[in-house]
Amino acid sequence: MTEMHEAAPGDGAEAPPEPPIFDPAALDGLRAAFGARITMLLERTRDVLAERVAQIAPLSGGGASQALGRLAHEVGGMAGQVGLARLRADSLALEALCEAGAAPETVRAAAERLTALASASLEALPSA
Repeated sequence: MTEMHEAAPGDGAEAPPEPPIFDPAALDGLRAAFGARITMLLERTRDVLAERVAQIAPLSGGGASQALGRLAHEVGGMAGQVGLARLRADSLALEALCEAGAAPETVRAAAERLTALASASLEALPSA
């Protein structure tokens, strides 16, 4: 019988590749559904994401919390809907850290990474 194990750091296993910052395929369905209103939707999404991401740093100062986890979940959901794949992945990773009650320094590091990534992600989001 073969034994399966998860890759541990340093055991020679490669980490999965990071998702792209922006996946344009995600907008195809939104364009079909919203037509010319897609511009307004993307502008509003960009504004709300920026507001939510700005709330992450202050919340992460205390480490893992339900409020931070909910906020990360919300950011991840919105990011995924518009094709911001890497921001979605990092947001959901932060949410998982909060749910697991990870060490405060781990949560802060994940929040800092997400905050830094958000700027590049929002720049990558097209206007229409």
